[in-house]
Amino acid sequence: MTGRSSLSELLYRRSLKMAEATLGAEHPDVAAVLHNLALLHEERGDSEAAAELHVSVQQIDYTVH
Repeated sequence: MTGRSSLSELLYRRSLKMAEATLGAEHPDVAAVLHNLALLHEERGDSEAAAELHVSVQQIDYTVH
């Protein structure tokens, strides 16, 4: 994991906490942050973590639509 990748994850997780706190856990913007975090895990080769995040995104999408 590179320093840039670690920083990206930290910022995504911070954004996720703020979005959940202000918008609610089922808001589309929360799903967008989760999706970006999943892509980061895919780039790192961590497909298990990425898959878990994608499931969360799908659950939000299902609830919203």
